Amino acid sequence: DVTEQGQGGNPFYSTLIAPKDLNLAASPPDSLNIDAKYNPFTNSGNAGNPLYELATNNDEIDEERLFGNVRLNLEPLDWLTVNGQFSYDREEDEVSTLTGAGAQPASPTGTPSQGFIFESDGFERLYIAEGSFTLEEEVADLTTQLTGRYSYENREGRNINASGENFQARGVPQFGNTDPENLDVGSSEFSVIAENLIGNLVLNYNDTYIVDGVLRREGVSLFGADDRYKTYFRVAGTYRLTQDLDIP
Repeated sequence: DVTEQGQGGNPFYSTLIAPKDLNLAASPPDSLNIDAKYNPFTNSGNAGNPLYELATNNDEIDEERLFGNVRLNLEPLDWLTVNGQFSYDREEDEVSTLTGAGAQPASPTGTPSQGFIFESDGFERLYIAEGSFTLEEEVADLTTQLTGRYSYENREGRNINASGENFQARGVPQFGNTDPENLDVGSSEFSVIAENLIGNLVLNYNDTYIVDGVLRREGVSLFGADDRYKTYFRVAGTYRLTQDLDIP
């Protein structure tokens, strides 16, 4: 979130509340004794100078993404339709943030940074396979429609990150140069598989008597082995009175 104190990921937030005549490119006054090209303070609350922040912070994001979709539609017989689809999505990203030792905070009363470094490497992959068929046949006054659908979803990802603070020596932006007590390393990974199988049968006799039944079985790997799969069903019937009686 963007705030006055930290300005979040938007260094130009401070310009919204800065005086109209403020010269962001001005050098810091001699009284501050700051060795920098730009004055880090805007003299407007706790809002910092975006030019100074951009000059003292290095943020890099490298992202790669590959995705695609293939669809197949067939009608091999007059009463049979078959459909299939496969989707794939893969994304990788590398993020790094570096703040040099001695960088001034947004507020003149704050404490200069002792240095901060952060790096992360993430990966996520998803693919979905789906298939369905529809069978429809009419014999005399009875129309039968049978539909089946199956879908399979597989998603996995992982993330490795590290952060460190308080550089022991200036000009050496490496994790080995940070205070060991402020060094933090973490990782996470996940894998989720989901399946869905649906069958639907509709019997229609002369558009008067209709029976509709659905059987569905779903499974998600997020649940325990005993609760991973569940089966559901529905049966419904319809009688169209107006097909037999002429109601004015």
